[in-house]
Amino acid sequence: MNFPDTPNTQELLKFLAGVGLILEVRKQGALPPRLHIISKEGGPVESEKGGPLTEEMISVLKRHKRELILAVIRQGYSTLSDEESEMLDIDKRIKQEGYVLLWSKQLEDYLAFHRDDLDPQSIPVGFVPYSDSEMKELFGLTNAEPSLESLKRIHDAKKTFVSSRIVSNDEDSQ
Repeated sequence: MNFPDTPNTQELLKFLAGVGLILEVRKQGALPPRLHIISKEGGPVESEKGGPLTEEMISVLKRHKRELILAVIRQGYSTLSDEESEMLDIDKRIKQEGYVLLWSKQLEDYLAFHRDDLDPQSIPVGFVPYSDSEMKELFGLTNAEPSLESLKRIHDAKKTFVSSRIVSNDEDSQ
């Protein structure tokens, strides 16, 4: 089965099923849901030479991540709770309105999640801004999930250095 040239969500899901892979959405507590590519036997899939997915294919899947998460949820392959579904609603509001203001129980602070094209200076004072690209770096498709301690360190740095940006989710570089 060939990878679609200009894929839409349904074509991507059909391709993955055709090569013996499925997508699974997993709970993340109050964090955004994570999309996992697994084999039909339940094991994780690595992108390796000779493997079913190339780096280019994974890049396409990353670009369509939000749409794929919604499609997986609609198909009933999801283990999302009401909280994770709420995260998808938040994501929709960010796309439509530019940003959303929240309280984080884990970080015990006010957060603002915003689109990359929005100037963080437009976010109300007292909210620590996190751009869409920063969230993708922290919780992207192939990134390891950061620990709560790492998130707290990152958050403290963003509060201290107001114009700072997250550029890597590499535990060793922190």
